Amino acid sequence: MKRLSFISILVLFLLMSVGCVYNDASLWKEIEDIKNRLDQLEKSVKNSNADIQNLQQIINALNKNLYVTDVETTENGYIIHFSDGSSATISNGKDGQNGKDGVNAPVISIAKDENGQYWWTIDGEWLLIDGEKVPASSVAPLVRINSDTKEWEISVDGGLTWNGTGVIAEGKDGQNGQDGQDGQAGMEIDNTNPDYLIIRLPDGTEIKIPKYKEGEGEGEQYTLKVLTFEDTDVAFSSYTLDYASTTVTCWSDLIDNPQYGGPLLYADYSSAEYTWYDENNTYLQHLFPFNYGAYCYWGGGHAISNYASEDIEATGSFESQLTVFGKEGKGGHNGSANFAVHFGYMDGSQFNMTEFLPSLVFGDGIPRVIDHMYVMNINYALNCYLNGNGLTANIGPDDWVKLIATGFDADGKETGSVEIFMCNGPDNIIREWTKWDLSPLGEVLMVEFNVTGSSDNGYGFSQPAYFAYDDVTVRF
Repeated sequence: MKRLSFISILVLFLLMSVGCVYNDASLWKEIEDIKNRLDQLEKSVKNSNADIQNLQQIINALNKNLYVTDVETTENGYIIHFSDGSSATISNGKDGQNGKDGVNAPVISIAKDENGQYWWTIDGEWLLIDGEKVPASSVAPLVRINSDTKEWEISVDGGLTWNGTGVIAEGKDGQNGQDGQDGQAGMEIDNTNPDYLIIRLPDGTEIKIPKYKEGEGEGEQYTLKVLTFEDTDVAFSSYTLDYASTTVTCWSDLIDNPQYGGPLLYADYSSAEYTWYDENNTYLQHLFPFNYGAYCYWGGGHAISNYASEDIEATGSFESQLTVFGKEGKGGHNGSANFAVHFGYMDGSQFNMTEFLPSLVFGDGIPRVIDHMYVMNINYALNCYLNGNGLTANIGPDDWVKLIATGFDADGKETGSVEIFMCNGPDNIIREWTKWDLSPLGEVLMVEFNVTGSSDNGYGFSQPAYFAYDDVTVRF
């Protein structure tokens, strides 16, 4: 073994001696500073994700027409309680400190466009992923700080992929940049209005959510519940469509494939029908009407769908009868996934032998007011309106297509009808989700839907008798 020289031993001894008297306080302080910065970064990420989730909860409450039942003041902000039992927490939004205890963070918020739809924003600008805005109702972004680059990153697909924001949480020297933000900076709560809770966003946008009131003398009071057709909102127990050997546990189980001629909508059956029931929520139920000797979609009905395409001509035939205009998987109202598609009509001609129109009925037998629903044309109808096909001409300046909803009370008597034009000439065609007020029908046990219009090919109404609908809202 090689021996150490005298010089080597002396150097080693001196180093050990120096180590015995070395003051390591500055080293431990630096370690403690690093730990504090890491704790603050972790806290900022956690708070930001919580604030984003609560902000989306507010948008969902707005879209579902919920009421505010209580506003609870806490040490750090507010807890807003909604009429469906859900809640959202709003933090005070105090600024963080510069230096080791602060975090330079992007402000994730929402803003309303010219059409009244809410979208996610980042530092006051639209949040763009692959050049597209992100709807506030369909997804809650996640944020994180990249451990290597210290850059804030954002994900809109549940953390599968991440995109840089350009905002650095810490500089190279360990110091932070601009003032950090704890919570959604600039969001304010105004609880002084007796009728509305007002939430003011950083860009000045105001969100007004009505307050729930109890007691007599204050007019009619009710809570609104929404049939969304989303799997996360399932309120029914699983059941089996025996004719198709299919167990239905969620709304998506009712989506047929292919759209035309599929096993759920077009099976050869005469006694067991395609059906669904939003039990324990709106209590709205749908049964295929018995037409032409069978329960089948070619006889009319309301089918659940999530098909969407931005190519109208490619999906403009009857084979794409469940497709609406929009991005795949986000074709529903406010960018949701699922919706329903109505088919069925009566035109009074000798060629139309339909006996029963498709309908919605309250399955628990209690009449209620259906406040509204959102409707939109499907691509098959849009393509026919614009281009025509072998069965119908395109829409002319004097042509129109409209929907008619007719209400019936518990005794089967009509309560009234309401209408909405899906097409009124080629320049007035519904191409996006549009609110249809059904409240004039009053309390109903059942509502029938018909599609009618001016187009006639000699065999009666010739335009596609379809429309899509979503977010059916009921007063309780």
